[in-house]
Amino acid sequence: MSAKGEFFKAKIRTAAINSVRDGVEASAILLQTKLKQVLNQGKSNVVTKTRVRNTSRGAAGSTYRQWVSGAPAGAPPYKDTGNLAKIQVDKSKIDTARPSARVGTNAVYAPALEFGSRRNAPHPFMRPTLADNQKAIQTKFQKVVAGQFRRYMR
Repeated sequence: MSAKGEFFKAKIRTAAINSVRDGVEASAILLQTKLKQVLNQGKSNVVTKTRVRNTSRGAAGSTYRQWVSGAPAGAPPYKDTGNLAKIQVDKSKIDTARPSARVGTNAVYAPALEFGSRRNAPHPFMRPTLADNQKAIQTKFQKVVAGQFRRYMR
């Protein structure tokens, strides 16, 4: 094969690798956005209540915050501190040989919420969000790869 043919083959390979990487990253960011929406739309576990003390002596009531039990089993967890919603895309883990990316949270209690524990029922939020948005993520990947491939081939 001529040098020009080898150059063109290398250019196509580079364009394909870069396009796949960009598509995976765009899809991961879409999933990150959807997860944040799911985790931020829930109710809060903390409720502000007013406690009335003995009013016969003219004492005023006091306001306090009370934690209420979480979401029903099978539903996404209620928002408490907001740490769970700090979803991140690990861009250093985007693999082009096997198109994949890591999307997750650093909250240590996330696996116990997602899968449950011996004391708590599962409150899945990652798997249902991925399943509900799988078609949109695939479409986003295809559009980005096609557009980027055209851009790299100019």
